[in-house]
Order: sequence, then C-alpha cells, then structure tokens
Amino acid sequence: MYSVPLGSSRDVFGTLDLYRDTPGIPAPPELATAVIAADAATQVIGALKRRDGGDVTVWLHPGLTPPEQNEIHQAVDLITAVRGIDVNEALALLRARAFREDRTAAEVAHDVIRGTLRFDTD
Repeated sequence: MYSVPLGSSRDVFGTLDLYRDTPGIPAPPELATAVIAADAATQVIGALKRRDGGDVTVWLHPGLTPPEQNEIHQAVDLITAVRGIDVNEALALLRARAFREDRTAAEVAHDVIRGTLRFDTD
C-alpha cells in the first residue's frame, strides 16, 4: 500500500491510497502517475469547494489513525487466511460487512481482531 498526500505541502487534507497486487517498490513511472492522480484529485476537490462556497471537508472521511489502519490490515490478513482468498476479496468482504451493518471498516476490523466477528462462514 502506498499513500500519496492530497492538498499542498502546507495543507494536507487526505491521502490517495494505492494498493499493489505484488510486493515491491513502485517504479518511477508508477510513482509519477500516482502524484499526477493525487494532484488531479486535489484540484477537483478544491474546485468543488469553491463552486458551492461551502466546506468540502464535511463529506470527507476524517481519515484513519495508524492503529485503525493496522487493524484493518490485520483483519484482512485474518480473513484471507481463514477464507483462502486474496487480499482484494478479503478487503471487499470487510467493507461489505461494514456497509451492511452501517459501520466503518475500522469498527468491523476491530471486532475481527478481537475475535467477536468471524468470516469463516458466509
């Protein structure tokens, strides 16, 4: 996973999170593309903020803290091991459960880590 900041060097309001299906450091062209995508997203969000005059951050997710990020990764790893599926499918299951229960992915991941929520059956 790689995160590219959204915003400017003095005002970061989020990140563009990118995932790879193979481990390793992205090649320079991949990094350049990620930076271009982050810049484009920053421009679009900035334009939305200026167009309606309101605060666009109202609908932005406040972001995950490092412990929440770690729990999501740990939960995905557990789901992957238990179900015998790849990481993308495990993350999709976690997100689907969160959506179905009107909870955040971090809340569902916390329950998976604690052992109060299992993904070994449908």
